[in-house]
Amino acid sequence: MEISNVLEIANWMGKTEDCGKLEWMENVLNERKYYLTFWGHFSAGKSKLINNILQRDILPVQSRETTALLTYICYGVEEKCWIHYEDGRSEEYGIEMVKKVFQNSEKVNHLDEIHHIEVWVNNELLQQGLILVDTPGINTVIQKHQQIAIDAIEQSGRIIYVLGSAPSSADKEFISRIVKCGVEIIFVRTKCDTFKSEEESADCALREEQRTLEELTGKTVQFIPVSNEKDTEYYANIEKLNKVLKKLSVDIENELKQSVVGRLQVIIKQYESELHIMNTQLKQVIDGNTEQ
Repeated sequence: MEISNVLEIANWMGKTEDCGKLEWMENVLNERKYYLTFWGHFSAGKSKLINNILQRDILPVQSRETTALLTYICYGVEEKCWIHYEDGRSEEYGIEMVKKVFQNSEKVNHLDEIHHIEVWVNNELLQQGLILVDTPGINTVIQKHQQIAIDAIEQSGRIIYVLGSAPSSADKEFISRIVKCGVEIIFVRTKCDTFKSEEESADCALREEQRTLEELTGKTVQFIPVSNEKDTEYYANIEKLNKVLKKLSVDIENELKQSVVGRLQVIIKQYESELHIMNTQLKQVIDGNTEQ
């Protein structure tokens, strides 16, 4: 079913919020923008993982929770940073400003008024329309930041869920929310270099974590164990993740379509259920059961 058909149904059913999401889907398809959102706990290693993927030291890796912002990393021949404010203003800086924003630099005023940051990077991986999104942690102490991160689910073509340890109850809750939205997840387990062989087998622990995630999602999952630290055994696995992302980038048009189809199926299933209930109620009225 086409987006326009579902949008017509959404309008008829008064689903104002869904109408906005569907219009966004159409816009994403037209502009060939594929948002790959990095999700997980604060300090799980999302920012450092992105730096390692791009092989660039762009994002701060020890920023404070209270200054966390949504950061979009997209392709640009001329590398720069745009700070977008809640009131619609935008300011252009050099790419080095990204770290200064998160480190509470005196050069950046009104941190609480920033809506998001956009970073242009000259990297082949991003050239076809792939956009990497770094989010605040799901365990952030500020409700505003948590809501921004939750909203990021809705615009994601796919999510890289970064785990710095075995899945916590908060992880499981958010993973379940992502699954309900119909968004595909790639799981990346960081900090694999911290396993202590005398206490536990890394292979056994990682297999158990993958099994937990598969039970949670109800299907086989992509699970890539890595380390963000160079000169460690698991650091080489970042190249495995890179290969997955490169393949995605090359076939981005098809990936966009598949992502939209997944979202539409979730919405259609919900509408079918609601319309079935409405149909049953109307039949009762026709049969004279007006009180019911």
